[in-house]
Amino acid sequence: MANLYGILVLGTRYLYCEAMTTALSERVAAHVRGLIEVRGLKKKALASALGITESQAYSRISGRVAFEVDELPAVAQFLGCDLQDLLRSEAA
Repeated sequence: MANLYGILVLGTRYLYCEAMTTALSERVAAHVRGLIEVRGLKKKALASALGITESQAYSRISGRVAFEVDELPAVAQFLGCDLQDLLRSEAA
């Protein structure tokens, strides 16, 4: 029974962590979309700055796919903002 309980607790923590990660990735994508629009930047240029395809960039910008952690500094630099701006709670 202890093993089953351990699996249930671990499963709950995983789901909680996954929900937090999803919320954060959606928030980052929303900030990126907002800053791209406000600053009149091209999504294609972000793809080039990250060294990824346009399709991959669009997937990240739309929030369908999360930005990779190691991409975030380059995203912030491209957008002309601090990394903290991408991670903050309120929308851009």
